[in-house]
Amino acid sequence: MSWPKVLKDVKKVDDLVYRAERTVAWVIFLTMASVMFVYATQRIFSRPEGRLSTLLLYFLDAMGLSPDPTFVHGAVSLTLNVLIAFGLSYVAMRTRVEDKKKPRSVPFDLARAAGVTVLMTGFIASILAIFPNGLAWGPKVTLCLLLWVGFIGASMSAFEKRHLAVEIGEKIWPPSLAGPMKRLSFVCTTLFCAFIFTLAVQSVSLYRDDWIQSNGLAGLIDTTSIPRWVVLLVLPYSFGMMGLRFALQIFTKLDAGGDEALLVALGAGHLTGSTSTSTSGEKREGET
Repeated sequence: MSWPKVLKDVKKVDDLVYRAERTVAWVIFLTMASVMFVYATQRIFSRPEGRLSTLLLYFLDAMGLSPDPTFVHGAVSLTLNVLIAFGLSYVAMRTRVEDKKKPRSVPFDLARAAGVTVLMTGFIASILAIFPNGLAWGPKVTLCLLLWVGFIGASMSAFEKRHLAVEIGEKIWPPSLAGPMKRLSFVCTTLFCAFIFTLAVQSVSLYRDDWIQSNGLAGLIDTTSIPRWVVLLVLPYSFGMMGLRFALQIFTKLDAGGDEALLVALGAGHLTGSTSTSTSGEKREGET
């Protein structure tokens, strides 16, 4: 099997891995957003004393009125929140850009605002009913997922060639040395990724050993039953993939036009020989 064919097959596999990474990153991102939305919604609307009702009691007390705090924090607070949601929904309906071109009737927008308010109220009530005690593990799990998104994103950046780079090094070398120095930089980056990959594997192994020796009771993320070594698995994966992708770029010519496989090892002589033969043939034809 020729060396260019090997590089081409490797790139195809790398492209499939990149697509899988992108899908996983989106799923994790949506999971993070959903968990934190439920966590924040439950925390805000399950308070026995809301901020709006507390502020209302303050003003009523300043006016010399003394209503029942339980009634204000209960029925009055609920009514005010529903009215505010309805008002914001109605304003949103009336100020939509497409509606300015084709104005709708006020009763129609009122009906739509009422429908949105009912849906919002029902959704919040469902969250409070399903998660009466909230998601105590929400922030910790979100941080773990954020770690995964960040390092998977770093691996994706290496594939897209959008990683951070010190470009001044490319400008201080003469054009004849630009290519070799570029490859040397990829060699150094690959070695660094390999070093961090080794440390990450050792760290995961240590956490896993502690978790196994304690029968799953130690080495857990706080407020959850998730082992730390499972969360840290993204580190060896990320640095391993980045190292492989940087290593692949050692055998790749990077220019403004895109990627073209460049033989720098096996097969380079064959490529040069073919080119020379072709050029000689063209010269002979021209002379004839």
